[in-house]
Amino acid sequence: MRFVALCATAALLATTTARAQDAPAERAWTPTLNLAFTSQWVDRGLTQTNAHATPQGGLRLDHESGFYVDSWATGVDFGDGTDAEVDLGFGYAQELDNGFSYDLSFYYYLFPGAPKGSKADFWEVIPSVGYDFGPVAWTAAAFLTTRNGGDTGESVYLTTGFSVPLTEEFSIDANVGRSELDPRGGDDYWDWNAGATYATPWFDVDARYHDAGNIACGGKCKGRFAVTISRDFSF
Repeated sequence: MRFVALCATAALLATTTARAQDAPAERAWTPTLNLAFTSQWVDRGLTQTNAHATPQGGLRLDHESGFYVDSWATGVDFGDGTDAEVDLGFGYAQELDNGFSYDLSFYYYLFPGAPKGSKADFWEVIPSVGYDFGPVAWTAAAFLTTRNGGDTGESVYLTTGFSVPLTEEFSIDANVGRSELDPRGGDDYWDWNAGATYATPWFDVDARYHDAGNIACGGKCKGRFAVTISRDFSF
Protein backbone atom coordinates (compact mmCIF):
# COMPACT_ATOMS: atom_id res chain seq x y z
CA MET A 1 0.00 0.00 0.00
CA ARG A 2 1.51 3.30 -1.06
CA PHE A 3 0.54 5.10 2.14
CA VAL A 4 2.25 2.54 4.40
CA ALA A 5 5.40 2.91 2.29
CA LEU A 6 5.14 6.68 2.70
CA CYS A 7 4.98 6.37 6.51
CA ALA A 8 7.97 4.03 6.57
CA THR A 9 9.98 6.41 4.40
CA ALA A 10 9.14 9.36 6.66
CA ALA A 11 10.20 7.44 9.76
CA LEU A 12 13.49 6.39 8.15
CA LEU A 13 14.17 9.95 7.02
CA ALA A 14 13.53 11.36 10.48
CA THR A 15 15.76 8.72 12.13
CA THR A 16 18.55 9.30 9.63
CA THR A 17 18.33 13.06 10.19
CA ALA A 18 18.51 12.62 13.95
CA ARG A 19 21.60 10.42 13.72
CA ALA A 20 23.31 12.84 11.37
CA GLN A 21 23.09 15.59 13.98
CA ASP A 22 25.29 15.81 17.06
CA ALA A 23 22.38 16.98 19.25
CA PRO A 24 23.77 20.43 20.12
CA ALA A 25 22.46 22.11 23.24
CA GLU A 26 20.46 24.62 21.21
CA ARG A 27 19.23 24.31 17.64
CA ALA A 28 17.37 26.73 15.42
CA TRP A 29 15.15 23.96 14.05
CA THR A 30 13.33 21.22 16.00
CA PRO A 31 11.99 18.25 13.99
CA THR A 32 9.05 16.23 15.32
CA LEU A 33 7.82 12.95 13.86
CA ASN A 34 4.24 11.86 14.58
CA LEU A 35 2.98 8.31 14.01
CA ALA A 36 -0.63 7.27 14.62
CA PHE A 37 -3.20 4.58 13.97
CA THR A 38 -6.92 5.35 14.07
CA SER A 39 -10.01 3.16 13.96
CA GLN A 40 -11.34 5.62 11.38
CA TRP A 41 -10.44 9.13 10.36
CA VAL A 42 -13.27 11.65 10.75
CA ASP A 43 -12.79 15.21 9.46
CA ARG A 44 -15.39 17.94 9.93
CA GLY A 45 -17.93 15.36 11.01
CA LEU A 46 -17.51 13.11 7.93
CA THR A 47 -15.68 9.81 7.76
CA GLN A 48 -12.81 9.94 5.27
CA THR A 49 -12.04 6.21 5.44
CA ASN A 50 -15.50 4.66 4.97
CA ALA A 51 -15.40 3.70 8.68
CA HIS A 52 -12.15 1.73 8.18
CA ALA A 53 -8.95 1.91 10.23
CA THR A 54 -5.84 3.58 8.80
CA PRO A 55 -2.26 4.56 9.68
CA GLN A 56 -1.30 8.23 9.79
CA GLY A 57 1.93 10.14 10.18
CA GLY A 58 3.71 13.41 9.69
CA LEU A 59 6.97 15.31 10.03
CA ARG A 60 7.12 18.91 11.24
CA LEU A 61 10.04 21.32 11.53
CA ASP A 62 9.67 24.20 14.02
CA HIS A 63 12.03 27.19 13.93
CA GLU A 64 12.84 29.12 17.09
CA SER A 65 11.33 32.23 15.49
CA GLY A 66 7.86 30.62 15.37
CA PHE A 67 7.97 29.68 11.68
CA TYR A 68 7.28 26.02 10.84
CA VAL A 69 7.06 23.63 7.90
CA ASP A 70 4.67 20.71 8.18
CA SER A 71 3.76 17.53 6.33
CA TRP A 72 1.16 14.90 7.20
CA ALA A 73 -0.46 11.92 5.49
CA THR A 74 -3.34 9.55 6.10
CA GLY A 75 -5.06 6.73 4.31
CA VAL A 76 -8.51 7.51 2.88
CA ASP A 77 -11.31 5.58 1.19
CA PHE A 78 -13.62 7.65 -0.99
CA GLY A 79 -14.74 4.66 -3.08
CA ASP A 80 -13.12 6.09 -6.24
CA GLY A 81 -9.56 4.74 -6.06
CA THR A 82 -8.15 7.54 -3.92
CA ASP A 83 -5.97 5.86 -1.29
CA ALA A 84 -4.23 8.69 0.59
CA GLU A 85 -4.28 12.34 1.54
CA VAL A 86 -1.01 14.24 1.84
CA ASP A 87 -1.00 17.67 3.52
CA LEU A 88 1.89 20.07 2.94
CA GLY A 89 2.00 23.40 4.74
CA PHE A 90 3.88 26.16 6.46
CA GLY A 91 2.97 28.78 9.02
CA TYR A 92 3.88 31.04 11.88
CA ALA A 93 2.77 30.48 15.48
CA GLN A 94 3.40 32.13 18.84
CA GLU A 95 2.39 31.51 22.46
CA LEU A 96 2.53 34.62 24.64
CA ASP A 97 3.22 34.75 28.36
CA ASN A 98 -0.31 36.01 29.10
CA GLY A 99 -1.86 32.75 27.81
CA PHE A 100 -2.83 34.04 24.34
CA SER A 101 -1.67 32.13 21.25
CA TYR A 102 -2.09 32.56 17.52
CA ASP A 103 -1.24 30.73 14.32
CA LEU A 104 -1.47 31.57 10.62
CA SER A 105 -0.81 28.80 8.12
CA PHE A 106 -1.22 27.74 4.50
CA TYR A 107 -1.84 24.10 3.52
CA TYR A 108 -2.08 22.32 0.20
CA TYR A 109 -3.87 18.95 0.14
CA LEU A 110 -2.99 16.26 -2.40
CA PHE A 111 -4.94 13.05 -3.04
CA PRO A 112 -2.85 10.28 -4.67
CA GLY A 113 -4.95 7.89 -6.73
CA ALA A 114 -7.80 10.34 -7.27
CA PRO A 115 -9.60 9.86 -10.62
CA LYS A 116 -8.09 11.81 -13.48
CA GLY A 117 -9.87 15.12 -13.95
CA SER A 118 -11.49 15.06 -10.50
CA LYS A 119 -9.54 18.16 -9.38
CA ALA A 120 -9.43 16.72 -5.86
CA ASP A 121 -6.38 18.73 -4.74
CA PHE A 122 -7.08 22.05 -3.01
CA TRP A 123 -5.61 24.58 -0.56
CA GLU A 124 -6.64 26.46 2.58
CA VAL A 125 -5.50 29.46 4.59
CA ILE A 126 -5.96 28.79 8.32
CA PRO A 127 -5.89 31.55 10.96
CA SER A 128 -6.41 30.41 14.55
CA VAL A 129 -6.27 31.84 18.06
CA GLY A 130 -6.38 30.43 21.57
CA TYR A 131 -6.32 31.39 25.21
CA ASP A 132 -5.30 29.33 28.22
CA PHE A 133 -7.44 30.32 31.20
CA GLY A 134 -5.67 27.81 33.44
CA PRO A 135 -8.38 25.27 34.24
CA VAL A 136 -9.78 25.59 30.69
CA ALA A 137 -8.14 26.31 27.31
CA TRP A 138 -10.10 27.78 24.39
CA THR A 139 -9.28 27.64 20.67
CA ALA A 140 -10.94 28.91 17.49
CA ALA A 141 -9.95 28.56 13.83
CA ALA A 142 -11.14 29.30 10.30
CA PHE A 143 -10.31 27.22 7.22
CA LEU A 144 -10.70 29.36 4.09
CA THR A 145 -10.40 28.60 0.39
CA THR A 146 -11.69 29.96 -2.90
CA ARG A 147 -11.24 26.57 -4.60
CA ASN A 148 -12.51 23.64 -2.60
CA GLY A 149 -11.89 19.99 -3.50
CA GLY A 150 -13.48 18.91 -6.78
CA ASP A 151 -13.34 22.53 -7.96
CA THR A 152 -16.57 23.22 -6.05
CA GLY A 153 -15.94 26.88 -5.33
CA GLU A 154 -15.51 28.72 -2.05
CA SER A 155 -15.56 27.03 1.34
CA VAL A 156 -15.40 28.37 4.90
CA TYR A 157 -15.08 26.08 7.90
CA LEU A 158 -15.30 27.67 11.35
CA THR A 159 -14.57 25.74 14.52
CA THR A 160 -14.16 26.44 18.22
CA GLY A 161 -13.76 24.34 21.33
CA PHE A 162 -12.64 23.99 24.93
CA SER A 163 -10.17 21.60 26.54
CA VAL A 164 -10.05 20.76 30.25
CA PRO A 165 -6.97 19.02 31.73
CA LEU A 166 -8.19 16.93 34.65
CA THR A 167 -4.74 15.52 35.50
CA GLU A 168 -1.30 15.72 33.92
CA GLU A 169 -2.16 12.66 31.84
CA PHE A 170 -5.91 12.96 31.26
CA SER A 171 -7.94 15.69 29.55
CA ILE A 172 -11.39 16.09 28.01
CA ASP A 173 -12.50 18.44 25.23
CA ALA A 174 -15.45 19.37 23.03
CA ASN A 175 -15.59 21.18 19.70
CA VAL A 176 -18.22 22.49 17.30
CA GLY A 177 -17.81 23.41 13.64
CA ARG A 178 -19.77 25.05 10.84
CA SER A 179 -19.20 24.36 7.11
CA GLU A 180 -20.32 27.11 4.73
CA LEU A 181 -20.11 25.70 1.20
CA ASP A 182 -20.72 26.82 -2.34
CA PRO A 183 -23.90 25.06 -3.58
CA ARG A 184 -21.67 22.98 -5.88
CA GLY A 185 -19.97 21.58 -2.77
CA GLY A 186 -23.13 20.57 -0.92
CA ASP A 187 -25.35 21.92 1.84
CA ASP A 188 -24.07 23.99 4.77
CA TYR A 189 -24.01 22.01 8.00
CA TRP A 190 -22.92 21.86 11.66
CA ASP A 191 -20.75 19.20 13.22
CA TRP A 192 -19.46 18.53 16.72
CA ASN A 193 -17.20 16.14 18.57
CA ALA A 194 -16.34 15.37 22.18
CA GLY A 195 -13.66 13.14 23.56
CA ALA A 196 -10.95 12.33 26.05
CA THR A 197 -7.19 11.95 25.70
CA TYR A 198 -4.94 9.92 27.98
CA ALA A 199 -1.14 10.21 27.79
CA THR A 200 0.75 7.05 28.77
CA PRO A 201 4.56 6.93 28.99
CA TRP A 202 4.64 5.26 25.55
CA PHE A 203 1.78 6.76 23.51
CA ASP A 204 -1.37 8.90 23.65
CA VAL A 205 -4.87 7.44 23.35
CA ASP A 206 -7.75 9.60 22.09
CA ALA A 207 -11.36 8.34 22.20
CA ARG A 208 -13.88 10.60 20.45
CA TYR A 209 -17.50 10.75 19.31
CA HIS A 210 -18.33 12.70 16.11
CA ASP A 211 -21.67 13.81 14.70
CA ALA A 212 -22.78 15.97 11.79
CA GLY A 213 -26.55 15.72 12.03
CA ASN A 214 -28.78 14.59 9.20
CA ILE A 215 -27.31 16.31 6.15
CA ALA A 216 -27.43 14.53 2.79
CA CYS A 217 -24.04 12.83 2.91
CA GLY A 218 -24.60 9.22 1.91
CA GLY A 219 -24.03 7.93 5.42
CA LYS A 220 -20.62 9.60 5.85
CA CYS A 221 -21.88 11.96 8.56
CA LYS A 222 -23.84 9.70 10.90
CA GLY A 223 -22.73 9.64 14.52
CA ARG A 224 -19.56 7.61 14.93
CA PHE A 225 -16.91 6.76 17.50
CA ALA A 226 -13.17 6.77 16.76
CA VAL A 227 -10.12 5.71 18.78
CA THR A 228 -6.64 6.96 17.85
CA ILE A 229 -3.28 5.85 19.24
CA SER A 230 -0.38 8.21 18.52
CA ARG A 231 3.14 9.09 19.55
CA ASP A 232 5.44 12.07 18.88
CA PHE A 233 9.20 11.73 18.50
CA SER A 234 11.33 14.87 18.85
CA PHE A 235 14.96 14.81 17.73
